[in-house]
Amino acid sequence: MSIKSDSFTIFDASKNSEVVEQVKPGQKMPLIPSLKLSNPLHWAKDRHDCSSPSLLSARPMTPLSEINLSADDLICQRRMRSFLQNVRNATDHDTLYTAFETCPHSNSQISNWIHSGYESLNILLQKPKEYPWMQISALSNPQVMEQLIILQSILEKPPYEKMSQEVDFILKYALSIAAEKKEGYEEIGKLLFVADKNPKGLLEQSFFWRGREFVDWINKSLFHEFHRIKIELKNHYEAHTKTGIQPADLAIKVLLTKEISQLLLTQEGYLNAGLIGLIESTFVDPAVKDVQVDVELVSKLGMLQRCPHIRNSFFTIGIPSSPKSSASTLIHSTLETTQQISKNETILSALTAYLSHLRQGPAGSCFTTSLAINMLAARPEECIKDFNALLTENALTRTVDGIKIQFPFLLNAFDEYINKKIKVDGYGKIIQESEKTAYLWEAPGLIAAGKAMGVSNLKSVLLALLNQNIKKSQKYVELSPDFIIHAMAYSSEMHQRGVLAFESQVGNPLLHAWENSIAGMADSTESGAIKLAIINTTLSALIPQLNYSKHLVDSFYANLNSELNKSVRLQYDPTAGSEKKGRDNRSNFGGFVLYDRNDSNKITEWIRVDSPQAYQKFILKQSLKAAEKLPQTEGLKESLEVEILSNKFLNYAIRSMHHRNQSLSNPLDSINELKHTPWMVLGGNNPKKILKIYLELDQLPTTEKFLPVNAQHLLEKVIELGKNSSHKPGELKNPYLITPVRTPGIHSFSLMLGHPTLMHAWEKDVDSGQWMQNSVIEPGLQIANSMADTQLKTKLIDYCIKNFFVGRNSQHFLNRYLNFPADLTIQEFRNHLSSALSDSLPSSKKIFSKRERLIDTEIYHLLPTEKQNILENSAVHFADTNWYEGIHDVHFCFVVNPGTGKLEIWEVSDDGKQLDAADQSWLSDHEWEIYEPFFLEKEHIDTQTIS
Repeated sequence: MSIKSDSFTIFDASKNSEVVEQVKPGQKMPLIPSLKLSNPLHWAKDRHDCSSPSLLSARPMTPLSEINLSADDLICQRRMRSFLQNVRNATDHDTLYTAFETCPHSNSQISNWIHSGYESLNILLQKPKEYPWMQISALSNPQVMEQLIILQSILEKPPYEKMSQEVDFILKYALSIAAEKKEGYEEIGKLLFVADKNPKGLLEQSFFWRGREFVDWINKSLFHEFHRIKIELKNHYEAHTKTGIQPADLAIKVLLTKEISQLLLTQEGYLNAGLIGLIESTFVDPAVKDVQVDVELVSKLGMLQRCPHIRNSFFTIGIPSSPKSSASTLIHSTLETTQQISKNETILSALTAYLSHLRQGPAGSCFTTSLAINMLAARPEECIKDFNALLTENALTRTVDGIKIQFPFLLNAFDEYINKKIKVDGYGKIIQESEKTAYLWEAPGLIAAGKAMGVSNLKSVLLALLNQNIKKSQKYVELSPDFIIHAMAYSSEMHQRGVLAFESQVGNPLLHAWENSIAGMADSTESGAIKLAIINTTLSALIPQLNYSKHLVDSFYANLNSELNKSVRLQYDPTAGSEKKGRDNRSNFGGFVLYDRNDSNKITEWIRVDSPQAYQKFILKQSLKAAEKLPQTEGLKESLEVEILSNKFLNYAIRSMHHRNQSLSNPLDSINELKHTPWMVLGGNNPKKILKIYLELDQLPTTEKFLPVNAQHLLEKVIELGKNSSHKPGELKNPYLITPVRTPGIHSFSLMLGHPTLMHAWEKDVDSGQWMQNSVIEPGLQIANSMADTQLKTKLIDYCIKNFFVGRNSQHFLNRYLNFPADLTIQEFRNHLSSALSDSLPSSKKIFSKRERLIDTEIYHLLPTEKQNILENSAVHFADTNWYEGIHDVHFCFVVNPGTGKLEIWEVSDDGKQLDAADQSWLSDHEWEIYEPFFLEKEHIDTQTIS
């Protein structure tokens, strides 16, 4: 239909539909200030009427009849036609640059656009239609151009393709915004949203266009979607809180990344970056700006908004090679869908992974997790390419010594909630300390698991399961989510899907698959430490037992060595292991499991070798293949079978595998307690070797090693690294300027050279020693030397009795306490307390150290609020540990221990509100190895994003 108007009425939404001005033909449109959304995360306070026009800003429109072209515009059009024709004919960068010489824009401007990543914009500009490409191409803002081109691509598809008059109106409206509004990027983003998500509604509104009502309808449509999401988040939070199986705070952060991804992704596979500003102001509470999961989300959204090359990376993502592939399972788990996977759903999974927050969890995967965190922060495009490879090819591919090797992933993931014990009565009611009424089938994690496994009636299935496992005399039974999912599964694959869907409530499956694939890189070559140990162990256990000629044995040795190198693959399994804590005192699971490649590149066809019997079967298989290549094998095959299937061979192989096993007379008797066997090695790996393969480097990355004497020495070293850095001061203020570091054999993590608490240490005129004294040491000493009040002393004594004297007589300790001097500083009181405990509870050095850490942490908790604040504000965050507590990342910091008055390393939450005394053996007992900060790519860092 044709739209004509003699005048156009403008309403200001902030003035409740008050008429601001009547605009007549030829008159320029006035500008109306933008109004921000209210923050719907404040659920309890936010009760706005969705129909209120003040909720979203109403942008003015130019009357369509007033979009006229001047003589200059017509000249620009003719030049643009020539330019577009040249661009269409361009086949490479050189001819593309030549084409730009005819463009109405300046050559430098076009060149900047290309180098900024707008090459896909050039491709889109080659569309055959002349209108409205001329007007779009004449704009000076490439972001707006990109939005308009995406809009046009949507309007060329059903149901728009036959509605020419309505489409013409929509395009003219978008062009009028682009031509007149600095805020056009956001406004076109809103229009693009409704065009993509609600085409029927937009066509109706275009047909019945009534000026202000059209603008209000667009705004209300977006607000209704935001409102739906906040209600969804609220319900999700309440469901997790009610059932208490998985943490609600973490679950809504995971759900939020999915909802944001769905908002941004159009049906055409493009990203509607014009919505990002509104999304940030709506869903990220500024009050929690120090919480790293939110800081990272804002940073990544900012990069998506500013960097077209990152946005373009998602559009190139394909679809899984098979509907039954591991990648398909990842997508189904992420999106909680069982339908056939489309390209858009694959992109959605990758986008959700990119926006998600990666943490280590209880598995000892620090050697990979820390590197992956660095990659996500500094090289997002490469990460997205990896996501694409995993989702389409089920593996990463790297060139190693001139040979392309695929690195697949295990679907095994692990979180601490899968084995959590749940008390449930016979009616399915969950028994909790909070006394909330909740039932097992209401738990979001179990709902997701049931859906992934095809369970149609979860309540009936769970009631039947309870009936089988609870006796009449019992009031309740304790079950873990893993037990429940396993009981519902008909196969190991079904169980795996259920577990993955359950864990997807609090983590991202694709991120975990990505780091799992990277973890296998260190032992992919013949020089891999674990692979080499397994092969050498096997050969040394078997070859000396063969009573044949030297020539035959040597030939067999060479053949078997070759077969093992072809067949042995090590996959990192985060679920391997036991409850015993590792040397970092945090992780207790994870290890490398032997797999038989079975002459296939598909991990689904590999054979897992994770037991003594499976190992014997695998070695026998490779030995027989090696023997078949020999000309004379009479009796050899029979000898091999007898020898390899014997306990003698197993015991010898286990003892040869690691020096800690050598003293065992019969290793098979303690097989479940061993960390190093020829089929499974519990622990991590060398991150330098992983980096060499992952980044396809010619040599191992450069590192600097040093042994800190104490905390002050380490802090001085960190400051020195920052001051000697080649990065600009603005970059050093970026919390995502992180550098890999490790304490070999203990932990791999990241230095945070750009953390705000270190910001002033990098200033040129600041004396680092004086800064350290004034900002860190003196505030802490002020607290340590303050008087210990009666409340602190009595509560600390009670804490010691309750925690250290369980089943023991505490009278001697209390007598010592009664003889303490009356007036003591906090530091003095702690010293007396430590001495009294040492006399009353003789123990090893390790137990004594752990006890003192608990006391120091409790002293911090017992401090008055104002002293806690002083201590928290003086803490210098210098490293990201990869660990987390709920939604909070755990950092290492430098702070004065209020119990000792010494500068120490402590653990601290990312918001600085929780301090915990750390084991000081992180210092003088361990060497520190700091990597060259090659991760940082300056074009990806924008310090204004995080301020």
